Parts: sequence; C-alpha cells; structure tokens
Amino acid sequence: MAQWLREDTAAVISFGPFVDMTDGVTYEVGLVSALDHASTGIMLSKNGGALTIRHATVTASTYDKRGHYLVTLDTTDTNTPGLMRVEFSEPATCLSVWQDYMVIPQTIYDSYCTASAGAIPKVVAGAAGGLFIAGTNAAVTVTGATALSGGVAVTGALTVSDGVAVTCSTAGRAAIKATGNAAGAGMELVAGSGNALTVGVANIGATTLGNTTIGTIGTGAVTKASETITAALTTGSIVNNGVTTLTGAVTMPAGLAANITGNITGTLATVTAVTNTVAANVTQIGGVVQSATDLKDFADTGYDPSSHKVQGVVLTDTTTTATTATNLTNAPTNGDLTATMKTSVQTAAAAANTAYDAATGTELAALDAVVDAGFAAAATVADVAAAILTEPTHPLANTVTGQVPIVLTGSEDPETGVTLYNWFRRAYAILCGKTDGQHTSTGHFRNQANTKNRATATTDANNNRTDVTFDDS
Repeated sequence: MAQWLREDTAAVISFGPFVDMTDGVTYEVGLVSALDHASTGIMLSKNGGALTIRHATVTASTYDKRGHYLVTLDTTDTNTPGLMRVEFSEPATCLSVWQDYMVIPQTIYDSYCTASAGAIPKVVAGAAGGLFIAGTNAAVTVTGATALSGGVAVTGALTVSDGVAVTCSTAGRAAIKATGNAAGAGMELVAGSGNALTVGVANIGATTLGNTTIGTIGTGAVTKASETITAALTTGSIVNNGVTTLTGAVTMPAGLAANITGNITGTLATVTAVTNTVAANVTQIGGVVQSATDLKDFADTGYDPSSHKVQGVVLTDTTTTATTATNLTNAPTNGDLTATMKTSVQTAAAAANTAYDAATGTELAALDAVVDAGFAAAATVADVAAAILTEPTHPLANTVTGQVPIVLTGSEDPETGVTLYNWFRRAYAILCGKTDGQHTSTGHFRNQANTKNRATATTDANNNRTDVTFDDS
C-alpha cells in the first residue's frame, strides 16, 4: 500500500532496507554518497512519468539501522498530487529498493493527519461541517462561484466573497425579490470601499421612500413611473450617464439636498433656494418658447413681462456740445499749451538766455540749448518745468539743498567731476574751518557746522601731504 505525503510539503522518509547484492542478507551501511549523487542517486516517478533525479540533495541522507536510510524530499519533489515512486539501483553493490507514495492535496491530508483539522465531513447531512444537502443546512460560507438553479431560502446571514450574480431565466419573474416585515427592511445595501449599488438599465414602477439616504449610485438609464418621497431625501454623488425619465410626479415635501449636473426637463413647482449658478435656457423664458424674431428683439426693444418676450437694454446716445473755448495766450496754467502759448514762452526764454549769455558765457549757452530743446517738445506747463529741472544733461540736475552747483567742464575743470558747490565747501573747510592733528601724520579740516571732517590729510615725517580725502555728503 502506498504511503501518504502532503502536497507541496517537504518530508523525511525511511527508505530501505538495502542488502548486499551477493548474499541478499547483509545490510549495506555506506550508501549515503550513492543515494545523494546528483545524476545517479535516488530517482522519482510522478504519476507514471519517467524516472528523474530527486531534487532535494542539499540535506544529506543519513543511515538509520537495518539497512534503512533517512532521505529528505523537498517541496519540488512533492509538487504533483497522485502516485509517486521513489527508487534507487546500484547493481554492483546492492539489490534495488523502491517505495510507492501517494501525494495528497493539503486540505485532505490535513483532514486526516493533523490533530486540529476537524474538516472531515460529518455523517449527519446538513450539520455544521457536514455534507451540503438540498434541504436545510447550517451556516455556509461560499468563497468561489456557485450556481443555484432552484430556489434558495436563507434564514441566517449569507456571506459571499466574490459577489452574487443572479440571472432570471423565467419571463415575467423578478431575479431578486426581497420582502421585509414590520421590524426590518426588505433589502439593505451597505457600501464597503466601492459602491453599495450599481444600476444598469432599470425599470422602476411606483416607488415610495421614507427616510432614505443614498450614497454613490453608478451609471445606467433609469425609467420610473412615479415616485413619492414622504420624508427628507439626502443623496451623495449620483452618476447617471443614461437618462432618468419620470413619467409621473415626483413629490418631496421635505425638499431635496443634492448636487444636480445636467438638464432638468419638465415643470418645477417651487424652487426655494439655489446655492450655485444655474445655467438658463434663453430659448425659453417663463415657459414660453422664444422664436428667432423674439431673440432678435433682445437687442432691440427689451423684455415684456406680460408676454414673456425677451428684449435687451435700449441705449440712447447723448452728446454735449462745447459752446465756449478760451485761448489762454498770456496766462498759462496746468492745462495744455496752445501753439501760441509755446511761441510766447520760447520767445521769452530766448530773450532771457541772450542776456545771460552775455553775462555768464559758455555755461548759460549750454543751458540755452537744453531749454530750447525742452520747450520744443513741451506740451504742458508741467513739461516745461520737467525740461528745466530734470533733464539729465542739464547743469541744474545736481541741485542740492536749494543751491545751484555747476559742473566745471573743459579748461575750467581743475578737479574732474567736482561740482562748484562742493569745491567751495572743501575750500572753506581748509581755509576757514577748525582743524586738529596738524602736527601728526593725519590732520583734519572741519566743515562749517563742525559736525564732520570735510577733508582729511595724511602727511609724512617732513609734514608733506601724501594723500587728501574729502567727505562731500
């Protein structure tokens, strides 16, 4: 009789006895290396297949006694349910030895061979752990697909891991009929991580809903004869890629709290409040279809509430004519300068510049050129001021504290880049200001207010100046 082995499970078997090939009696005790040889060792035949070398050679076989060896079979060796022969032959040393085993599926093996199994069907049909019968059975857990061709009466909880697919084969009969009682609902749908209910094409007759809370509803067309909701209806996200048609009235005394995307066709008796923007159909106003002529009137004559016709806002052009214009020839203000005003200002500036040129020479000649250029481009009195005071090349651009410093240029520039204003402040400090450190290596010349060192002179051992720095701030 074949011995049992558990499928896909490593096992240690007692393999033997091995006796000498000459007398057939003497035990062979030195066959470990031969049994575990990678190509000529123990062979296996699975379900009548060809003999192949045993897979488990990592764990060495050991000699037990009376010609028997403890041999390891791994999960690869036991991976095929059914009959398996274990065989070894070495004609020059010993007689051949073989043993047949039955590889049993794990659940069946465990039912018979483990202490905690308890999975062998009981004799009492329909009992817990017993055979499933057509009559009354104990609680049943179905983990795979199950086809039920007859009626099923379930008095306890029914748990199905892969869902229930019900196909009604009889015309005019419901695939699922759920009848509740005074204490409980006929059907309760509870969502897990997915949708509680996904509806394809559904035809629903008259429906009366009490307190109802609906989560996410899947896609598909829904047709209802009528629907009456006697209490508040609160919905989650309703996705309906088909069409929901209500051929009867929908009554919701407590109102509807939901987000509706899409079109509502029909008559809404009362809309209490709308919290988001509603897209209006301009082809119908007040329930009256607007013609092409009516829509054209929208831009012409306005809206007539009595006939629900549209119209736009009528615009009337009004023009005010200026009857008086004043030419400010001699009194320019902050308004625009006229051509006559520009000519008057330019002429006066040219006359003044001529007088200044005679008195101050080349510096005011340069000022004259800048002023003329500014006036030529000026449009307002503000432009004239900007041309004089902010022109980048204008001599007055370096005005500080109300003084009029001028940058010396050409042959008149003894100190490059020093304004006349700063030149006088330096000269005053050196000629008239207070001093200190004059007989040391560093001497200071103070400004008029005696608040800073306007000039600092560095001298050598002979009191010769070697460096002078200025503070023009």
